[in-house]
Amino acid sequence: MLVHAAAGLMDAGGRLLLYGAKDEGAGSAGGRIEEVFQEVRTEATGRRCRLWSAQTPRRGMIRPVLDDWRVEFDPEVRELGTSWVSYPGVFAHGRLDGGTSLLLGVLPAPREGRVLDFGCGHGVLGAAVATSSPGAQVSFLDVDAVALEAVKQNVQGARTLLGDGWSAVGEGSWDVVVSNPPWHTGKPETLQVVKDLVQGAACNLVAGGWLALVTQRRLSVGPLLAENFGEVKTMGDEGAWRAWHAVRR
Repeated sequence: MLVHAAAGLMDAGGRLLLYGAKDEGAGSAGGRIEEVFQEVRTEATGRRCRLWSAQTPRRGMIRPVLDDWRVEFDPEVRELGTSWVSYPGVFAHGRLDGGTSLLLGVLPAPREGRVLDFGCGHGVLGAAVATSSPGAQVSFLDVDAVALEAVKQNVQGARTLLGDGWSAVGEGSWDVVVSNPPWHTGKPETLQVVKDLVQGAACNLVAGGWLALVTQRRLSVGPLLAENFGEVKTMGDEGAWRAWHAVRR
C-alpha cells in the first residue's frame, strides 16, 4: 500500500528507495515493487538486509488512494453488524483478533464515564463498549493514522487521538481503559508498551476506575498489574490469551 502511495506522489523522474530486513519481508519485496514500477533493482545487501531502488511507475497499475485498499469484513460481534472497515497494516487487518474476542466475552459494561480504547486498531473493542454502554464517552487512541481512519468509518462521530501512548492523551482522568496492547516493535517482542499502558492507567484512572486488557498468557503481566493496582483478577483464560481486570483504589 505504501509503495502505491509513494508512486502516486512521484514526479516522472522520481526514485523510490525501500530498505528493510530480509526476515521481515524485504527479501520478497522486489516482486511487489515490480507490480508498480518498471525499473527495479537491488542497490545493496548486507547484515540480512536489502535496499531496493525503483523508478518509472506503471501509471495504469497504481492504487494511490487509501480508499483503494478498503476492506470490509464481519467482526463477529452481534452489536456491530456484519460490515467493518479495515486497511492493510492495521492490527488484525480484516479479522477479529482472538485476544479481542476473549476480552469482549468477559468485559464488564461501564454504565457511564470516560472510556479510552488504548491502541484501538480498527476500533472493535471501543465500539463494542460504546454500543453496550450508551452513557459512556469512548475515545480511540492509536499511533497509526490509518487505523484511526478506519475507526472514523466504523464508529460515527468517533473521538480519535493520534499518538504514541499517554503523551497523546493530554490532561484529564478516565473511568475505564480497555486495551489489547501491542507487544511487538516491528518483529522483536517487547513489554514496554504494556508497561507504559499499565503505569499510565494507574496514574490517569479515577479512584475506583478500572483497566481491562488482554495479553498472551505467556507474558508476565500479573506482577506488573499487582505493583500498580490495588485489586487485580483474571477475567478470562483461553488458548493463548489471558484477560485481566485491575481496579485503582
